Amino acid sequence: MENEDLYSLIENEGVRLMSEMAIYPSDENFVFEENAIKSALANRKDFKLLKFEKSEIDEEDQEFMLQKYQIEIEYQEFDYYFDLMVFVNYDRDLDEFQLGNRISEEERESYLKQKYFLESSQYFSDDYLASYHLQLKVMQAIVEKPSVVFDYMPMRILSGKWVEITSKSSIPPSPSYLYVVHSVYDDEGGEKNYWLHTHGLHRCNSVELEFLNIKDGAQQFFDVLNIVATSFLTSSSKKNENEFFDVGYDGLGLSFCWQRWENVVSQFPSNILGGLDERNPADLSYGPSGVLFAVQDGVVLSPEIYTKTLADNPMYFVSDAETERMAALAYDRFHSFKKIFKEKNTIVSDDARSFLVKLGVQVDNGDENEHLWFQVLEIDEDDNITGKLLNQPYWIESLNQNDVKTYPLNILTDWIIYGSEANYTPDTIYELF
Repeated sequence: MENEDLYSLIENEGVRLMSEMAIYPSDENFVFEENAIKSALANRKDFKLLKFEKSEIDEEDQEFMLQKYQIEIEYQEFDYYFDLMVFVNYDRDLDEFQLGNRISEEERESYLKQKYFLESSQYFSDDYLASYHLQLKVMQAIVEKPSVVFDYMPMRILSGKWVEITSKSSIPPSPSYLYVVHSVYDDEGGEKNYWLHTHGLHRCNSVELEFLNIKDGAQQFFDVLNIVATSFLTSSSKKNENEFFDVGYDGLGLSFCWQRWENVVSQFPSNILGGLDERNPADLSYGPSGVLFAVQDGVVLSPEIYTKTLADNPMYFVSDAETERMAALAYDRFHSFKKIFKEKNTIVSDDARSFLVKLGVQVDNGDENEHLWFQVLEIDEDDNITGKLLNQPYWIESLNQNDVKTYPLNILTDWIIYGSEANYTPDTIYELF
């Protein structure tokens, strides 16, 4: 199918690719057995098994595929259909995959010893986060103690321990797990030229997204690409081609739009990264993708007009759904944050840790909240947080950077621990326990 047709089908028909993942046990003696698989799915409390059928395996797949099942799951009042397949393990080129989170040496060694693995495939519903979360839950119900999970769409490896904890939680993981941003560059002539692009959004009824020919501020544009991708996954309305949308605010709105790459690459030298020389519409690696542009006063311009603005740390918009998810996860795992704060707060020198919380403080005019970062100074027995404000508010006149304030836990929306060798968030705090 030509890309021209795919753009229309994505926009008008909800077309998307299947989400495919593979889970590996941590026990090298683990056996995939039909009755055990069915029982594990039927006994799970957070979803309902509606159908479980064994399928015939095509002759050409019989050398490596040992079992195949079709299942139907009811989850959050929606029915999902999965193919489950058990394969004989084989050597993979791990260099093709990125780490989605830190993989322990024990997990890596366990993965290498496995004889078999389970693969799952499904089409996501329009609730992409719920669909992704369910796919993890289904696999982890069968393989309770995984070593690793391979997520094929963004070519990412996930920690088995993370998968286990996330699958048992009622709170879905970050939308950033649904895709990956690749940043590639060349420096011919002493000038770096960046191409930033996503992989994984096609399973979410979206084009992939990219920035072309970025010369300055690559890290800031990397952050913006994540902001845009997340908004595509968590906002109530899709952003169609040439539709203007805001991603942040620095006194004025930071506006963008996307245009299909086939109509854009001719504006750039053909030999740049992501240029026409290395693209072929018939190659699935260069399927439907939107090149992002800046928009000012209704005029579409190079995104590099925002280079200085992005370097000055503007305020980025986050959807209500994502704010609520982040707040729920931060609140749910705050006990871990507090425990480490109480135990490690006195450490100084190279091992010092910095404890930050993001709080939603009500603005002066209206019922909205402005989300501000504070460095934690104290947490009392009632979980009230005293902290020093790290950024200057836009819409709260009575607050200024470096002010010390005390707030209740119920306005917490996020937190992070900066360590000397690694940082820890609600998503990764399990690594310390």
